[in-house]
Amino acid sequence: MRMRANWVVAGLIVSGLAGAASWAGLPRSEADFFYVGDDDEAAGKVLGRSLSQIHGFQGIEVLGNGVVKIDYDDEPWLISLTTYNDEFDRINVISIYNGKAGNNRNPAALQWANEMNSKYSAVKFRFDDDGDLVLDTWFTFHNHLPEAELTAEIEASAKRIHFVLTANKDEARSFVQ
Repeated sequence: MRMRANWVVAGLIVSGLAGAASWAGLPRSEADFFYVGDDDEAAGKVLGRSLSQIHGFQGIEVLGNGVVKIDYDDEPWLISLTTYNDEFDRINVISIYNGKAGNNRNPAALQWANEMNSKYSAVKFRFDDDGDLVLDTWFTFHNHLPEAELTAEIEASAKRIHFVLTANKDEARSFVQ
């Protein structure tokens, strides 16, 4: 019995080292995102290069401070990256909808956004200074996102935002054009 446990532990160690080696070096694909550090500006440039290699993401524009604009599914999206040394990094996927002029900086709009935030923990609702409706969702990772995972995470985030907005379209019409 003890011999079997040693083989299992040895197998886990070897497979763990192999997994670590697969991402610890250079990315395997030009679309893989790999960045270690906490400079969001530099990481945003790397993310922009990665996204420009992925089919389906178009109009890639690095805006600075870790923010990249992409066109996906005929809509503009902001991809905001926050990096940390030795901690999980975070990508926010943000969609902005034109607000009704002067209508969204009032208690009713803010109450609606707070109700939506209580109802949906995976999407954050807020209004920006211009009164535009901003929907924000996120995912975390550590230093590396293979192309398939990066694509899947961004697509899933966009679907989450679309689902929540569609489920509440009648109320949202009061606040967006």
